Amino acid sequence: MAFSIVGIFAVLLETFRPLVPLLVAWVVVDAALIAYTLRRGTFAHQSARRLAVWIGAALMLIAFLSGPALTQATFSDFISAIDWVLLAAMAFGVGVAGFVLTLPMTSLLKS
Repeated sequence: MAFSIVGIFAVLLETFRPLVPLLVAWVVVDAALIAYTLRRGTFAHQSARRLAVWIGAALMLIAFLSGPALTQATFSDFISAIDWVLLAAMAFGVGVAGFVLTLPMTSLLKS
């Protein structure tokens, strides 16, 4: 089976299409919080980064455990190393996105 990056993005878009308005709203709120915390000088302090890392790690674990279920698969369906590598890469990406999207909020909470 041949895969293309356009096909992969099309599947991802269809999977997450209901969440796009929520994600856009979250990014707008994050941008406002970044501007506010930068002006106050409290953006990304150590305690805020630590909390955002924990949130990102929790989201990464949730994504790793629930990833196969999103495609109606199970862990027993993973037969090659590439399956595990791609699942881990997807979970890592979710964790990084969780860190980036929660850092402005944790900066506001921990200021």
